[in-house]
Amino acid sequence: MAISLHKDIYSRKVLACLLILTSILLSNSCLSQSIANTSAGSDFWCGFPEEIDQNNVTYNIYITCLKATSGTVSVPGAPFSQHFTVAPNVLTTVTIPHVDVVNTTTDGLKPMAIHVTSDSGVFSVYSQGLVGVRSAASIALPTPFLGTSYYVLSWYETPASGGSSELMVVGTGVPVTVTITPSVTVGTHPHGQPYNITIPANDVYQLQCNDSDLTGTTIVATNGTDIFAVLGGNDITSVAEPRTQNGDVDPLYSAMYPTKNWGKSYVFIPTPLINEDVCRVLAAQAGTQVYFNNQLQVTLGAGQYYDTVMTTPCYINATAPVEVGKFMYTGTLDAGHHFPPPNGSWGDPEEIVQGANEQMFVDSISFYATTADALDSNWATIVTRTSDTSRITFDGIGLSGHFHVLAANTNYSYTIKSITQGAYVVEDTGGCGVLVYVTGIGSAISYGYTAGIAVSAVRPTPKLNACLGDSIQILSGIPGSPSSYAWSFGDGGTSNVANPWHKYALTGNYLARLIANYPCFVDTVYDSITVNPVVGVTTITPPSDTLCNGSSVSLTVSGASAYSWIPSAGLSCSNCLTPTASPTVTTTYTVVSTSGCTNKDSITIKVNPDSAVSITPPLDTICTGGQKTLTASGSSNYVWSPNTDLTCTSCASTTANPTAPTNYKVVATNSFGCKDSASVTLWVKSKPIPIITAVPPNDSICAGDSAHLSGSGGGSYLWTPGNFTQSNIWVKTNNTYSLAVSNGTCSTDTSVTITVIPSPLVTIVPPTSTICFGSNITLTASGGGTYKWSNNSTNSFITVDPTSNSTYKVAVITNGCKDSASTTVTVDVPVLNACCDDSIKFGDTVHLNANGATSYTWSPAAGLSCTNCPDPIASPTVNTTYTVTSEDANGCSQDRIITIDVKVQCADFNVPNVFTPNNDGINDDLVITVLNSTSYSITIFDRWGKQVYSSSNIAEYWNGRVNNTDNLAPDGTYYYSIKATCGTTEYTKKGFIELVK
Repeated sequence: MAISLHKDIYSRKVLACLLILTSILLSNSCLSQSIANTSAGSDFWCGFPEEIDQNNVTYNIYITCLKATSGTVSVPGAPFSQHFTVAPNVLTTVTIPHVDVVNTTTDGLKPMAIHVTSDSGVFSVYSQGLVGVRSAASIALPTPFLGTSYYVLSWYETPASGGSSELMVVGTGVPVTVTITPSVTVGTHPHGQPYNITIPANDVYQLQCNDSDLTGTTIVATNGTDIFAVLGGNDITSVAEPRTQNGDVDPLYSAMYPTKNWGKSYVFIPTPLINEDVCRVLAAQAGTQVYFNNQLQVTLGAGQYYDTVMTTPCYINATAPVEVGKFMYTGTLDAGHHFPPPNGSWGDPEEIVQGANEQMFVDSISFYATTADALDSNWATIVTRTSDTSRITFDGIGLSGHFHVLAANTNYSYTIKSITQGAYVVEDTGGCGVLVYVTGIGSAISYGYTAGIAVSAVRPTPKLNACLGDSIQILSGIPGSPSSYAWSFGDGGTSNVANPWHKYALTGNYLARLIANYPCFVDTVYDSITVNPVVGVTTITPPSDTLCNGSSVSLTVSGASAYSWIPSAGLSCSNCLTPTASPTVTTTYTVVSTSGCTNKDSITIKVNPDSAVSITPPLDTICTGGQKTLTASGSSNYVWSPNTDLTCTSCASTTANPTAPTNYKVVATNSFGCKDSASVTLWVKSKPIPIITAVPPNDSICAGDSAHLSGSGGGSYLWTPGNFTQSNIWVKTNNTYSLAVSNGTCSTDTSVTITVIPSPLVTIVPPTSTICFGSNITLTASGGGTYKWSNNSTNSFITVDPTSNSTYKVAVITNGCKDSASTTVTVDVPVLNACCDDSIKFGDTVHLNANGATSYTWSPAAGLSCTNCPDPIASPTVNTTYTVTSEDANGCSQDRIITIDVKVQCADFNVPNVFTPNNDGINDDLVITVLNSTSYSITIFDRWGKQVYSSSNIAEYWNGRVNNTDNLAPDGTYYYSIKATCGTTEYTKKGFIELVK
């Protein structure tokens, strides 16, 4: 329950403190099923803490449902993803490769978070690791019902069984930062010292301790809002009491419930067949009293836990929310202690975090059992309210008559049902709900998990305080929708509304009781309400006061031990006995005591307006020798200081003419006697000294030139005429130029006169000219005092004979000013082209050609068709060189020559090698062809060297007769010798011929 207060704000200030106080819960509340959030869902995040067998373990995700649906199991930080379908009463198994989930870190991060999502609809998710004779299992909580704050339940066996207690934090697909406070020193993390870990999206964080138990370690969201999942356990351990024994080992792990889902009431049923477990109770609040079967067992501090051996069903309740864990005994212990059930199964350690009765709101849940490896028996333990036992069905079959009433609290009953491998459904048809636990046992193996719980937040019971005379509203704060309420306030007052108002007439402690009627049973809740007396302020000194703005007064209060002043504005402190008040406006201060229920008192401090004097101008600077009028406003009476360099010291306006920087102050007094003051500083600044530097320095320039005027001596500049604002300018006209120089406040000016000297007028005669190539010309300049030509001559004239077009420049200086002129001499190089040297045969002709001129003359004339045409025909008989002479429009001439080589044609003698002088008219003569010969002779011999023919007539041929007789030479071979002259060349040829008749 909680209270809200109505306070009498006219008589006193009441401060109430809302604290948490132990409530006495006589029976557990039953939430209506409409607000129950079950462990079935459509989105889950979980992980596998390390198991000692690592890569040898089969890592299974089991999915069960009430209605057929489908989804995906993935490890987003690894490449694994598998789609699945699931149907009612059918167990769906997804096996994840060990490489994607085996986590061997002792203090670190791995991308091994497992994400299970639904395509549509909801289902339940469980995880289990199996290898040989070792196994561990856990429920997975839906993402929306994960929390921001957890305590860890783990296990560490003493003496050590070789394993490490461990915890794992699993994010929800986004980065999350958690603060972990270890319950023992582990690695680099000291006991009780918080540290932060940022877990990236899709990662898990694992912490292991090989020498202590991590139970009681807290894990909270650093920002208070991020949600995440937590698992706790041990990678390999035995569970034995007393701890001096040891035996078979198994890994342990179980999902932790957020602290918001803890409860104050539990039903603990020992493991079937074995009927002996270690029960561990963990508290989150100091002073938590824990009752077993209505007997006080232990009082725990925050983070402390209590272990005991449990062999029979037990009702556990506490004065504050607790977490309860069941740790299944090791099957065979070294001291010979063992559990011989009828079927020979021994079991092994297992951890199951129990569901609180406050979470007993599941109306239907699906779960699984497996006989993998050496598991040979499975059991479902069902806990419900006794009034609901007739409504419970198992796979649609009622269980009425199979329940056992819990002796220590008959409101609850339980039953244990043997099951085999598969998927199952338990329903509460019309009741408040159930809790289901599953256990599997084998020769040296076991597993267990919580199959179905609701995951609604359990509200703690507050402690209530009130002040005498207050009207308080008591809020029930209980879950669900009871059909009726019956309040008893402990002073005779009653009410039947959910959240009644009540005013207590006397101080004291009252026990308020609420009886809430639910459909299942009646809940009764008690709470303690303390009504405190009113104490408070008696006097404030002074009772009132009047101040000028900016003044202060000391206030003193009495009558209590602690105070709070309101408002705090203008006070030197808001919670002290004697604050100094310096309000800027009329203010009423109220003081209340903060010790217990309090009264109040107040004081009004009137603040008169001050003069609010001001001076114009608020700040100024004058030049040396200047003055400034200062005017005060905002009041009626003024006094100025210092009184030097002022025309009036009691006027609103006064004129100041200081010679050095001076701060003037005026004090004003208004009609309330409140004073104010203002001040102004007059700065006195020296005038600048302007300087003009002219280049050239004689202030004279030639026409067309510019003078550079450079100003200095100030910060800004203004030239006139032109209104130029740069410090340097260029000018080129006769004028007087003024420069005003300013230092930002004061300015001074100066000037300079610039004179422009005319430039000399230079001419060259002739101004232009053309000469023939090889000629010269005289150029004459005038108009100056001194001359200098571009060929370095200093005369007024020069004679030049250029071979190509040339420009000549002369510079003239008169009165220091320069001018120049230039002329171009064009050189006429006549153009004449003649073509071409050639060779011709004797008796042939050739065309000669010339072009590029206007007239032509050829020589020698011999052998030419014309001598003054551009293309005569030449027919020389000997080698001849012709010259052609031309003249252009400027009278310039040019010569070219063409040589014609006359070739006389001479060829080798054409002598046949056989002839037949038989008078048949065919080849009767020895015909020898000789061209262009000037002399010729032939002699023919027989084979004995006897001459048979000779001739010097080239046109005469041998007819086979001996020496021109009628005697025909006989057939045979004859030898000849021929000599001839062709031009200047002599030829000789010898050979033989055949004469055949």
